[in-house]
Amino acid sequence: MRDYQTSAATHDNEDQTTGCLTPPEASRYLSVSVKELERLRRVGGGPRYAKLGRKLVRYPVAELDAWVSEHVVSNTAEAAAKGVGR
Repeated sequence: MRDYQTSAATHDNEDQTTGCLTPPEASRYLSVSVKELERLRRVGGGPRYAKLGRKLVRYPVAELDAWVSEHVVSNTAEAAAKGVGR
């Protein structure tokens, strides 16, 4: 994950009124592709997001941070047990 500040109000590309990022912004924040975020929305297992319209998706920064925190492991055995990286 890139070295971004954790305060929602300080993200440069963030929607200042909601504390949310667009899918391209979220992909840069997490260092994953937009396609991977799309896949995770379709199959599950990704960060929680807000569906604000038929095609309007936003990722609350707090949810992105929580998703990363849920995937923190100490070793590869722990990662395998959690199913991280599948």
